[in-house]
Amino acid sequence: MAEALKDFSSTVAELQDKNDSLEKELISLRNNEAEIQKLIQVTSNQIPLHNLLNREIMKFEKKKKDCVRLEGEIENLKDCTALSEKARNLLKKRSMIKWKRFEERGKNLLIEEQRMSLMH
Repeated sequence: MAEALKDFSSTVAELQDKNDSLEKELISLRNNEAEIQKLIQVTSNQIPLHNLLNREIMKFEKKKKDCVRLEGEIENLKDCTALSEKARNLLKKRSMIKWKRFEERGKNLLIEEQRMSLMH
């Protein structure tokens, strides 16, 4: 009987140790669960911020593309302006050449008229 009591006492002590160990593990698991819940809360709070950030990035990218497009249009306008200026200069030059030819013809006609009037 004493042996059985000793075995029973030993078993109770082992079970008590296992119970203590399981209680510690349960406390640890509850702490882990609390940490996980905090992380879930933080993550769920960050999701809208992440979505907002993504929308802002997309807006920025669109504006960046618009800027590149506008820079191209500005370059085209500069090219067109330069071509218009060249065309205007060429027209002025052509007009001046025509005017000089007209003046020369006029002078030649005057000279011819004067010569003809002197001959008659």
